[in-house]
This record gives sequence, C-alpha cells and structure tokens, in this order.
Amino acid sequence: MKPKMIVLDLDGTTLNNKKILEPELGDYLQELRSRGILVCVATGRTIYETYYSFPKDFQIDGMINSNGMCVSVNDVEILKHSILPTTVTKLIEESLKYEIHHEIHHHDGRTSATISPMRERAHELTNHGYLNPVWTEEIHSEDVEKILFFKSEADIIQKWLNRLNELQQNLGFTAALSSPDLIDISGPLITKATGANAILDHVGLEFYDVIAFGDGGNDVPLFKKAGRSVAMANAPDWVKKQATEITEFSNNEQGLLKHLQLIFE
Repeated sequence: MKPKMIVLDLDGTTLNNKKILEPELGDYLQELRSRGILVCVATGRTIYETYYSFPKDFQIDGMINSNGMCVSVNDVEILKHSILPTTVTKLIEESLKYEIHHEIHHHDGRTSATISPMRERAHELTNHGYLNPVWTEEIHSEDVEKILFFKSEADIIQKWLNRLNELQQNLGFTAALSSPDLIDISGPLITKATGANAILDHVGLEFYDVIAFGDGGNDVPLFKKAGRSVAMANAPDWVKKQATEITEFSNNEQGLLKHLQLIFE
C-alpha cells in the first residue's frame, strides 16, 4: 500500500543547499496533493521562517514547526506549546559558560538574544548566525517557541549537548542535534513525531500511513514512528541507520523528487 501522507523536513531535504524549493519538486508535490495524498512539512523552523521557503501559491496540508511546538492543518493552528520561562533562563545562563551562541524564538515572530561577550564573536559562526535578533540586557523568557544553540566547533557543540542531556533530568525540554553545529531546544517530550501525531488525529490516519523524509537528528523521532522513513543521501550515517530507506541522490541532486517518483509513479 502506498503512503497516504508525506511528511517532509525542509533544510537538507526539501530545499537545496541554496535554501530553495526546486520548481520541478514543487510541481510534483502539488500533483500528489491533487491525487489525494496529504503533503505536510515538519521543520525546526518557526512558521514565520517557513513561509519564506515556498512560492506564494504553494499549498500544503499540514505544518509542524519548531520540531512540534506548533502544529497547523490547512493554515489553522491546532496545537501550540511554550518552553517554561525558568527553563529558558537556566539554559541561556548555562550556555554562556560553554561560550555557546544562542537565539530565543518567540511565538509572535520575535527573535531575541541576551547581550554577552558572544555578541562580538559572530566570526565563529558558519551556516548559522544571528538572524537580526533584538539584543536584550535581560533574558527574555516569556512566550518562547524554541531556542537555538550554535557554534562552528562541532566538538564544543557535542560537549554542550552532553551537558543538556544532564540538564534534561531536572528541566523540562527536549534537545535535538539538527546539524553538527546546531542544537534545537523544544518543550519536554515534544518532537516532530508528536506534531505528526496531532495531524494524524485530526485527519483520521495512522502512523503506518506516513512516509517521512529527513536528514538530521530532529527527524529521528519521526523516523521511529512512521510506516516508512527515508534518510537523504546527504544525511550523516547515524541518521541513515534510523531510516528504513535512503535516497540515492542528495538534496542538491533532486534526491527527494526522484525517490518520490519511484514510489508514486
């Protein structure tokens, strides 16, 4: 039986390395929707960041933002979570001890960052950087949808991830290594899988109806639940091992499109 719902990661999966949706892939996804297959997005991006990824006329059936913190179906929000203010404050304070850069993303679309010596060290950043945050003297911990921690040195990020795993024992949050230099923070036990579950409940489907595509650590919880899971050729080996399938081509070689065509043609 062919999948009834497709759940797509964005960066490294649906988008090429220039963060662009190739027109041929966009057209094919719209064709699949016209054939009754639900097309959903599951991303670490907020809804505001996600809208910039697609043409204005591109339509999807469901959206999972900030790794499950916000979920919508047909542009109607059905679920929203916030990280506890005490957790936000503790994590930011602790991250500065490790000299880790951070951004705090709020539900209203604001991005804030607390003034520290890290502000003057943006030269340490690679793919991830400050997206015009409001710099604040105090930590803005209210109405927080997600926190990003980033640094170019993967070994330091790994040490910080180890510390986060310790902090999870007493603080309510979920940490996911989205790429070697980036960690996403969401609420306790909130993942792309919990977001997908909310959509499935809403539309009357089950996880065995789902095929999920991704390339990062934040996709693994969804891989473990979906009937079929597909890691991109450009994913790290440890992510590929969690999937039931691997694309032959990377996100920069139309890997998603070619794999979908093999399934649905």
